[in-house]
Amino acid sequence: GAMPAARLLLAALLAAAPPAAAASSPDAAGHAEASSAGGNPMHTYDPDHPTEPFDDVAKMVTTMFSDETAVDRREDGWRGGFCSCIENGHISSWYQYASAMYLIDTCNPTAGLVLPSGH
Repeated sequence: GAMPAARLLLAALLAAAPPAAAASSPDAAGHAEASSAGGNPMHTYDPDHPTEPFDDVAKMVTTMFSDETAVDRREDGWRGGFCSCIENGHISSWYQYASAMYLIDTCNPTAGLVLPSGH
Protein backbone atom coordinates (compact mmCIF):
# COMPACT_ATOMS: atom_id res chain seq x y z
CA GLY A 1 0.00 0.00 0.00
CA ALA A 2 0.96 3.61 -0.33
CA MET A 3 2.67 5.35 2.56
CA PRO A 4 1.34 8.91 2.79
CA ALA A 5 3.98 11.63 3.01
CA ALA A 6 2.95 12.51 6.56
CA ARG A 7 3.57 8.93 7.72
CA LEU A 8 6.96 8.83 5.98
CA LEU A 9 7.99 12.13 7.55
CA LEU A 10 6.80 10.92 10.96
CA ALA A 11 8.84 7.73 10.52
CA ALA A 12 11.91 9.85 9.68
CA LEU A 13 11.34 12.10 12.69
CA LEU A 14 11.08 9.12 15.02
CA ALA A 15 14.11 7.39 13.52
CA ALA A 16 16.24 10.53 13.74
CA ALA A 17 15.18 11.51 17.27
CA PRO A 18 17.62 10.81 20.08
CA PRO A 19 16.42 8.28 22.66
CA ALA A 20 14.21 9.94 25.26
CA ALA A 21 16.13 8.23 28.07
CA ALA A 22 19.29 10.09 27.06
CA ALA A 23 17.47 13.41 27.30
CA SER A 24 16.05 12.94 30.77
CA SER A 25 17.33 11.91 34.15
CA PRO A 26 15.27 10.40 36.96
CA ASP A 27 15.10 12.27 40.26
CA ALA A 28 15.35 10.60 43.66
CA ALA A 29 11.72 9.46 43.42
CA GLY A 30 12.30 7.97 39.97
CA HIS A 31 10.45 10.67 38.01
CA ALA A 32 12.08 11.66 34.74
CA GLU A 33 12.66 15.35 34.25
CA ALA A 34 13.89 17.11 31.16
CA SER A 35 17.54 17.97 31.58
CA SER A 36 17.59 20.86 29.10
CA ALA A 37 16.80 24.43 30.11
CA GLY A 38 13.89 24.51 27.67
CA GLY A 39 12.34 21.37 29.11
CA ASN A 40 12.28 19.52 25.78
CA PRO A 41 12.49 15.80 26.62
CA MET A 42 13.15 14.86 22.97
CA HIS A 43 16.36 16.86 22.51
CA THR A 44 19.06 17.97 24.89
CA TYR A 45 22.07 19.78 23.50
CA ASP A 46 25.29 17.88 24.13
CA PRO A 47 28.37 19.97 23.25
CA ASP A 48 30.49 16.81 23.02
CA HIS A 49 28.13 15.33 20.39
CA PRO A 50 26.48 18.26 18.59
CA THR A 51 23.54 17.48 16.36
CA GLU A 52 20.90 19.48 14.53
CA PRO A 53 17.48 17.76 14.59
CA PHE A 54 16.51 19.16 11.16
CA ASP A 55 19.73 17.74 9.69
CA ASP A 56 19.01 14.36 11.28
CA VAL A 57 15.51 14.23 9.78
CA ALA A 58 16.71 15.35 6.34
CA LYS A 59 19.45 12.71 6.37
CA MET A 60 16.94 10.02 7.35
CA VAL A 61 14.53 10.98 4.53
CA THR A 62 17.45 11.09 2.07
CA THR A 63 18.45 7.59 3.22
CA MET A 64 14.86 6.44 2.69
CA PHE A 65 15.01 7.89 -0.84
CA SER A 66 18.33 6.26 -1.77
CA ASP A 67 18.12 2.90 0.04
CA GLU A 68 15.44 0.73 -1.55
CA THR A 69 15.30 -1.46 1.58
CA ALA A 70 14.68 1.45 4.00
CA VAL A 71 10.98 1.70 3.08
CA ASP A 72 9.11 -1.48 2.30
CA ARG A 73 6.84 -0.42 -0.57
CA ARG A 74 6.46 -0.71 -4.31
CA GLU A 75 8.29 1.58 -6.70
CA ASP A 76 5.49 3.85 -7.88
CA GLY A 77 7.10 7.30 -7.80
CA TRP A 78 6.44 7.78 -4.08
CA ARG A 79 9.60 9.85 -3.61
CA GLY A 80 8.40 12.57 -5.98
CA GLY A 81 4.94 12.41 -4.42
CA PHE A 82 6.45 12.86 -0.96
CA CYS A 83 8.39 15.95 -2.09
CA SER A 84 5.35 17.37 -3.82
CA CYS A 85 3.28 16.87 -0.68
CA ILE A 86 5.68 18.56 1.74
CA GLU A 87 6.51 21.37 -0.69
CA ASN A 88 2.81 22.19 -0.96
CA GLY A 89 2.21 21.96 2.78
CA HIS A 90 1.94 24.74 5.32
CA ILE A 91 3.55 25.40 8.69
CA SER A 92 1.14 26.73 11.27
CA SER A 93 2.03 28.63 14.42
CA TRP A 94 0.41 31.08 16.77
CA TYR A 95 1.39 34.06 14.61
CA GLN A 96 1.34 32.85 11.02
CA TYR A 97 0.27 30.25 8.49
CA ALA A 98 3.17 30.02 6.05
CA SER A 99 4.36 27.85 3.19
CA ALA A 100 6.53 24.89 4.16
CA MET A 101 9.00 26.12 1.55
CA TYR A 102 10.43 28.35 4.31
CA LEU A 103 11.78 25.13 5.83
CA ILE A 104 12.68 23.23 2.66
CA ASP A 105 15.81 24.02 0.68
CA THR A 106 15.66 21.00 -1.64
CA CYS A 107 13.46 17.96 -2.02
CA ASN A 108 13.71 15.63 -4.98
CA PRO A 109 14.19 11.90 -5.48
CA THR A 110 17.80 12.32 -6.65
CA ALA A 111 19.19 14.92 -4.22
CA GLY A 112 17.05 13.90 -1.25
CA LEU A 113 15.77 16.31 1.38
CA VAL A 114 17.73 19.37 2.52
CA LEU A 115 16.36 21.48 5.36
CA PRO A 116 18.34 24.63 6.20
CA SER A 117 19.35 24.60 9.83
CA GLY A 118 20.26 28.27 10.17
CA HIS A 119 23.89 27.50 11.03
